[in-house]
Amino acid sequence: MRENAPVLHIGSDDIYITECTFAVIEIKSNLTRTKLDEAENTLTKVSNLNINVGAVISSGATINRPLRIVFAYEGADWDTLLDEINNKGWADLFDLICILNKGVLIKKGRLINWEGNGEFSIINGKAASLGFLYFYLIFCGTSFLGRI
Repeated sequence: MRENAPVLHIGSDDIYITECTFAVIEIKSNLTRTKLDEAENTLTKVSNLNINVGAVISSGATINRPLRIVFAYEGADWDTLLDEINNKGWADLFDLICILNKGVLIKKGRLINWEGNGEFSIINGKAASLGFLYFYLIFCGTSFLGRI
């Protein structure tokens, strides 16, 4: 969220203004099929929000909605997670899936493109998850600063 964004406190709930949010990160200890289903539930709610974008000032690619990211410390193998994503029709739901002890699963066309038909790219390596998470947040955060 923007640092200057208002947060409404209603009882024990915090309410955030959608237009002030540039990323939603679902954090899991161990990303299994079941935990991916839980993340889908939250991120689907985010994907259904109507956002008044207004004007965007940007020097690069922008996304006119909050990024939808899953971050886990460990998790199932990539084939299992991709099978779950493909079987449930979630190809457009996740922008980035980071597993700290494995690497990162990147959705084609969000901020990075490549040749070929694959919808996702896997980059293995423990540093990849933190590196790409940082890259996505900084890249989208800077374009977000220009929103009116």
